[in-house]
Amino acid sequence: MPLLLTITAMLLAGVVGCQQEVQTTYLPPPTYDRSLNGISVFHHMATRRGHALRTEMVINSYAKNCDVLIWFARRTGSPREETVKQIENWLEAKPGRTFVYVGRAFESTVDYWSAVEDAAPTEEDRRKIASRKFDAENRLRSFLANPNSKTKDDKQNTDKQDDPSNDPFPFILFDHDDSQWIGRNTKCQWFETGLQEKQYKVTAISGDPDWTNDMDADKLQLTCYEDWGFADNVEPLLLADGETVVTSGKSQSVDGRVLVARKKVGQSQAIFVTHAGFLLNFPLVNHEHRKLAGRLIDTFGTPKKRACIYIGYSEIDFERSNDVSEESPHVLLTLLHIWPLSVILCHLIVLCAAFCFYKWPIFGRPRTLTESPVTDFSKHIDAYAGLLAEAKDDDYVLNQIMDAYNTQKHDM
Repeated sequence: MPLLLTITAMLLAGVVGCQQEVQTTYLPPPTYDRSLNGISVFHHMATRRGHALRTEMVINSYAKNCDVLIWFARRTGSPREETVKQIENWLEAKPGRTFVYVGRAFESTVDYWSAVEDAAPTEEDRRKIASRKFDAENRLRSFLANPNSKTKDDKQNTDKQDDPSNDPFPFILFDHDDSQWIGRNTKCQWFETGLQEKQYKVTAISGDPDWTNDMDADKLQLTCYEDWGFADNVEPLLLADGETVVTSGKSQSVDGRVLVARKKVGQSQAIFVTHAGFLLNFPLVNHEHRKLAGRLIDTFGTPKKRACIYIGYSEIDFERSNDVSEESPHVLLTLLHIWPLSVILCHLIVLCAAFCFYKWPIFGRPRTLTESPVTDFSKHIDAYAGLLAEAKDDDYVLNQIMDAYNTQKHDM
């Protein structure tokens, strides 16, 4: 009992003493989706429409047989050609299916720190927020570094691209992901990606009335870093006009950049969203962004669909649908990122280690333990008595003892 009280006190002290941090991980695992860049709000919006939605980090049998597959890419650039072929085969296999590809070129961390900086209650809090905002901006600037002279299809530079040490810029990590360069152009038969020289803010939208009706573009807070050039058989659904600030301080207009597009594949469709700027948790605080997210959910169609959100690192491969992805984190590693469960688990690990060192190790010089002689007849009596005690029958035990006594007396 004292040990239990001690453990409880230490766990409570750890939980109370640790301050919860703002989570910024891009598309965390399904068991931990309280991040600014998570998709729990979008997931809730879809389920409220009646769709049976699940979030997975591997392509399993459920994802293969669902009606809607939403791929939030965790790396920048386009999918591989073999992946494109598998997805189109999946779309053609059953009518009415929808595939949604959401690009990686966005993260809301900088926007969040900018929003809360002015609302900080004390000067010390403002300094801490400004420091975190500065770190997020630096990470974003590094991520947006653009080696314009390189493309993925440049055969002369293929080997150099695979080795980050040969790049004139550092290998870019966007929120601790093993991301590709956002500046490296990649292409598939659907679209080709390319980095904007300057990111631009959306000021006006146009396109399909199903997407633009009842939308107030002035209230949008979309920032675009990547430009996708779509194939001729891909239909633009939502286009954006914007402006970007150049070095001299003057604004330069950007017209007709595609944010959402669609390609018909048999009796199904593929939807392409250039980035998750209106699908992540923090951006969905904006009412206009929630409208855009609702328009995307409308493309799933009726009646209610079985939908799956895929947020894994690897390319989609339906042929490995029942295999466990080596890139999926172990469940224990996932739990260690959940607050306050992470604090509790850390305390338990330390306590278990201390208990193991207390209970089992032998400290000091080894010594030979004394052994009782096997000729000690009293041990045989104790063992016999123990066996008789297991019978739990007093009359039976007494009869066994009397029989043994009579036998010994007769032998003598």
